[in-house]
Amino acid sequence: MNVLLVDDEQHVREAIRLLIDWKELGIDNIYEADNGDAAVDMIERRQPEIVVTDMRMPHRDGVGLLSWLYAEGRKCKTIVVSGYDDFELVRSSMKYGGQDYLLKPIDPEQLTEALVKAKQCWEKEERERQIKQQRNIEMNQIKPVYWDKLFSGLITQTGGRSQLPALLQEEFKLEQIERCRTAVIPIDSIDAGVAQKFIHNRDLLFFILTNVCNEFLRRDDRGFAFRYWNSEHEIVLLLWGGLGDWEATLRRIRDGIRETIHSRIDFGAGTEQSFPGGIVESFQAARTALKQRNLLAAGDGFHCYEASKAITVATASIASMGDYEERFRVAARGGREKDIEMAVNSWMEAVGRMPAISQGQLEQWYADYKAMMERLHKLAPRGFRCGDSIRYLANRGT
Repeated sequence: MNVLLVDDEQHVREAIRLLIDWKELGIDNIYEADNGDAAVDMIERRQPEIVVTDMRMPHRDGVGLLSWLYAEGRKCKTIVVSGYDDFELVRSSMKYGGQDYLLKPIDPEQLTEALVKAKQCWEKEERERQIKQQRNIEMNQIKPVYWDKLFSGLITQTGGRSQLPALLQEEFKLEQIERCRTAVIPIDSIDAGVAQKFIHNRDLLFFILTNVCNEFLRRDDRGFAFRYWNSEHEIVLLLWGGLGDWEATLRRIRDGIRETIHSRIDFGAGTEQSFPGGIVESFQAARTALKQRNLLAAGDGFHCYEASKAITVATASIASMGDYEERFRVAARGGREKDIEMAVNSWMEAVGRMPAISQGQLEQWYADYKAMMERLHKLAPRGFRCGDSIRYLANRGT
């Protein structure tokens, strides 16, 4: 702990040094200044915990020094040692946080008592500051997850403005917002090589992507990006500011993501709706836009609900897995891997002739595949793992 002695008379400073057992008090360093201006400079450089100051000094006096400490929010404790029994000086000392007002000549016991009290007060306040700082650190770590949960809740409910959690309104100043638009980022749309890097740490990938999004969204209060907790692979962007150029905002975010993780990624943009009642509808539209996107077509990664081109049932049914199930069934009964491979290849050839494949079609194929596998496993001869063969070949093809 450090102490600063401020007095324009050198012999007073020397007397204070000699009168006190500084080592017993736990004081490591004693600094000196002969006026208030010099004291300000010393405080900024040395950061003393306790300041012992005179009141009548040239340049900046004790009142000016105490006023500066108060205005700057300095945490150091102050003790006034003055030769003037002046009510106005005492009042100024109390006004600006002085702990004690001692009169000269200095009484060693009084000064020691004042120093002990100042030291104990500073240590108590420092412990409280550290506890508060630790709590703030913990709260800042928890906050992003908490916001994610609250915003995710807006998508799972319907209703009006009264359903906005008060904490969200307070933090994001949502009272004046009338319109919104959502966008959805499926993190499984990133490049396979990049996905492999995060295969054991998806939480880190979510953290990186939401941080990039919020760097752009929160900068101009355009919205907030959050991990959608009802899904394993979605980030939702809720846009409420700058809706006139929302596409430009998303493109800046896309470029930021590319620069950060060196991968393209898809965005599904929903319709503009009322806030907060239309969030669910906009979110569903963004999801639909992603499901309808043609995975075979090269593009910039943006898929707007209004401009999405749905893949017709007739087109999608060209490679319906149900139409080929009998071939798989015959191959499974025969138990020969070559026959299974031929059956799978016939289906893959049909897939290859399709002009478009949507995310929704992939999901349907996967559901059909799982159901078919359960049926085929029951037909497989004992000792032959035809199901594993079909799974291997189908996964290799898709």
